[in-house]
Amino acid sequence: MDYSTLLAERRRFPRFPVCLPVDYYRINELRRRAGVVADISKMGLLVLSVYRLMIGTELRITLLFPLGYEFTSLDVVAKVMWKARHEGGDWSGYKYGLKFTRISEKDQLKLDFFLSAHLSVYLSTHEITDESQDPNISEISDPSLLS
Repeated sequence: MDYSTLLAERRRFPRFPVCLPVDYYRINELRRRAGVVADISKMGLLVLSVYRLMIGTELRITLLFPLGYEFTSLDVVAKVMWKARHEGGDWSGYKYGLKFTRISEKDQLKLDFFLSAHLSVYLSTHEITDESQDPNISEISDPSLLS
């Protein structure tokens, strides 16, 4: 997903394309695994990984991301909601849709700040036009056609 589809997104919380390292492990396991976050929203993430997980698995996740001129981490618990096989490019593995199930208030504030910064960047680099200026939308000259 790229920023061009961000405002057309029909989800409750828009997803933002990112490429961030993620460290995770199953709740009842100590072995850490790594992956890459491909998109993120207020409610969850899309993770790419070479490791196989089952739908419904709960994971402890540590996500490292920039916050201003420093790096910070986000520590959450998330549940695997869906998975898909990924083949192609220079790797093969899995894509996982994860939903946050536990996040501290402090980490929620960090995430909100990160997401609002991404939205600000998008809005500052893309001109938003209203429908009356869109050449793909024809004007209705007879108001009675609207009823």
